[in-house]
Amino acid sequence: MNIRNIARLYSLNFFSNLTFGVVVWMLYLQVNGLSLFQVTLLQAVLNFGMLLFEIPTGVFADHKGPKLSLIIGIGLLIIQGIFLLIFPTLFSMQLIGFFLAGLGYALLSGTKESMLYESLSNTAETQDKTKIIGRFSSFGNWALVIGLLGGGLMNQISGRLVFSAVVAALMIALIVSLGIEPVTKSRPDTGRCRHFIDLAIVIRHQRSNFPLFLCFAAVISVVSLFYIFGQEIFDEVLLPTYVIGAVFALTHGLAGLAGLVAHKLESFLGEDTLFISSFFVMGLLFAGLLLQTILVHLVVFILINFFFGVIDPVLTRVINEKFSSKHRTALNSTFNFLSSMLMFIIGPLQGWWVTHTQSRLGIITGIIGAVMTFLSVLMFRFHVRRVQKSLG
Repeated sequence: MNIRNIARLYSLNFFSNLTFGVVVWMLYLQVNGLSLFQVTLLQAVLNFGMLLFEIPTGVFADHKGPKLSLIIGIGLLIIQGIFLLIFPTLFSMQLIGFFLAGLGYALLSGTKESMLYESLSNTAETQDKTKIIGRFSSFGNWALVIGLLGGGLMNQISGRLVFSAVVAALMIALIVSLGIEPVTKSRPDTGRCRHFIDLAIVIRHQRSNFPLFLCFAAVISVVSLFYIFGQEIFDEVLLPTYVIGAVFALTHGLAGLAGLVAHKLESFLGEDTLFISSFFVMGLLFAGLLLQTILVHLVVFILINFFFGVIDPVLTRVINEKFSSKHRTALNSTFNFLSSMLMFIIGPLQGWWVTHTQSRLGIITGIIGAVMTFLSVLMFRFHVRRVQKSLG
């Protein structure tokens, strides 16, 4: 077990998640003259870039080394931060910056997790792996708490101060990444087409695990969309904006604590029981959104993200155990692509449903979330039974 690498990856995850600008970037650009349509278009460009490069960057990381992918990805995010500082009034420059950020996030997608797993000893106990991955997630969540609170406070002084802090945090992350020891060597270039052919063959060999990956991706997608639409859902029940910010910060803080206890719950309940019970409870919580009250929405939002904070380290370990070292980053990127595709399908469906039925977003989110998480319980049970049958 490479303790030094693990400590540096903890630090890297902390500084790369100090997203001070996440709560103010839309307002910052609008104050500098961009329209709401232009701002939403920038977000769409970023999402498009992530989706477009998700799998190719995973292949790149597996063949050129994840450390190089990490360095380039952070570098591109620094460039975007500088563009926000220098060109906040120029839409064309922001388009370039957000597209580069989409590529940067794609390069980082699954890379840190793959490097962390590779740094763990193959002889390490399952609970020890979950414990280390849980701590890794906790550092990221606590950084988000600081980013949410710090970004709001700094914005009271200056929007430029916010993005100066973003660039500074990413510069520290870049310095930390330079000190990380390569966990896998770059592989000889056998041709671009051959890389993707090899990946396709590996994915085909993983088809027996597809129900498992699909149920994980389904849960990730609905929880992520609930988080993304959280502000609008809280606004529907007339929760003040300053309270919404505090709720998001509290949620990340509790998710950080959840990551620390994940290995203990896994040891006590067992892996299968932890997943099934968590998915089932999350489904019931989503159904609770049908009750349009402030207290219910607060409890549901906090608890769903807490339960996800518990299962996320276990989920990350289980997924990485299914992947070989040779293709780990590319397969992680493929799994993230599956989750993103589900979000791209479910997100517009939610918007269409709300528009055409005049229903509240909270109710639609509750229905879709409950259906998807209950289906995930069935898919997970199907996978477990098939594995048990194959073992005799």
